[in-house]
Amino acid sequence: QKRAHSVDVPPECRKDIKAMKIKRRHGFITLEIDESSMALKTSKLGAKKATFSQFVSALPTKYCRYCIFEHSFTTKDGRPTSKAYFIIWNPRRASAHFQVS
Repeated sequence: QKRAHSVDVPPECRKDIKAMKIKRRHGFITLEIDESSMALKTSKLGAKKATFSQFVSALPTKYCRYCIFEHSFTTKDGRPTSKAYFIIWNPRRASAHFQVS
């Protein structure tokens, strides 16, 4: 019988997420699970004005990631706004051992 494992979110990872979410310093962040410590760690931070294409090109083809992408756009009435998307990147080429479930 398999048991669920909890994953720790260390302070440095929380700091990166806060810098993106509140201070808007990054356009995206990708996170991975460090196998040895079972903790999240930041794998990439995107530039503040990063495009979706830049975000996609930063994703690995063989490894899974948790990602947050900040999409900036202009509403129909002309107001600039943005939305954050939480994405689970689970490529088909990833080993079953690394697949995010």
